[in-house]
Amino acid sequence: MDAIKDIVEATIDYEGQKKAYKYQNLIIKWGANIAVTVYGFLVTGILTAVVVVYPWNYYRKNPINWQVPGLQAEE
Repeated sequence: MDAIKDIVEATIDYEGQKKAYKYQNLIIKWGANIAVTVYGFLVTGILTAVVVVYPWNYYRKNPINWQVPGLQAEE
């Protein structure tokens, strides 16, 4: 129990606090960049799916008039 108490109640000096603060900021910034990247890809993927997958009227303005099989094209 004393070993755990020593670890939990450990004290550090000013230089140690400075290093800990530096590492804390680096880790948080790195984690935030990863989160922004992941959420950015997620939002971009959803936006792309909504714009491209759904058959919006914008994509149906110029329908193709297909020739009926077995008939000659009118000239």
